[in-house]
Amino acid sequence: MDNNIINVAIIEDNKELHKSIHYFLEQNSRFNVVGRAYDGIEGLKVLNENRVDVALLDIVLPELDGIRILEEFRDIRGPSRPKFIMFTAVSAESFTKKAMELGADYFVLKPFDLTLLVNRIIQVYENNSGRPFESVINLDTYHQRPETTPSTFAMNVLHKIGMPSNLKGSTYLKQAIIMGIENKDLLGSMTKSLYPTIAKKYNTNSACVERAIRHAIGKTWDRGDSSGFFRTMGCIYPQDSKPTNSALISYITELYDT
Repeated sequence: MDNNIINVAIIEDNKELHKSIHYFLEQNSRFNVVGRAYDGIEGLKVLNENRVDVALLDIVLPELDGIRILEEFRDIRGPSRPKFIMFTAVSAESFTKKAMELGADYFVLKPFDLTLLVNRIIQVYENNSGRPFESVINLDTYHQRPETTPSTFAMNVLHKIGMPSNLKGSTYLKQAIIMGIENKDLLGSMTKSLYPTIAKKYNTNSACVERAIRHAIGKTWDRGDSSGFFRTMGCIYPQDSKPTNSALISYITELYDT
């Protein structure tokens, strides 16, 4: 394994998340944070003025978005080009497809676990094949997959965040997590693929599935300390922002691999 210091740039406009990432990386001797920016113009300046191995780049930024920054590096090859881990708050196929075409190396859906992010940075840095990270990395090389089944894992996580098991949305959410673990492709098309499959299983329709999951998340959020909703899983998420269906499903599914 390559034990070189990894020079990282953080380009993220959410100040709470930005500071949390910075603090977390600074505690690990493997990383050197060489630049930070809260908007795209400053971010581009950081990338041009520093030797950056891995750039943590939000897709949606003030002044200049992450896609435009990727375009600036489209024709650059070799060690002078950073590897890009993209942050996104939505699972949008159009964004990810465009970013992949421009050379993005990996995508992280907000909210996410910081320990998982550290592992992804190392994996992306050590991938020298020139192909996207996901197509060449065997996650089991880095993580011992839990002994629990996807069903037990989903049930335990939902219990941990305090979701009432008697809600229809809890049942649908558990099924969505199981299906997402078993087939990650479904996460990129929840409305067209995931919800209809769940609806068919429970003899209902997609709109009812989506609405029931949203209701269950809302009930859980309103029951307790909203700032601690994700903290039980080590997740950084804006304290005043209730998670969307797709954000929660994607995050918990990703958590299974850690």
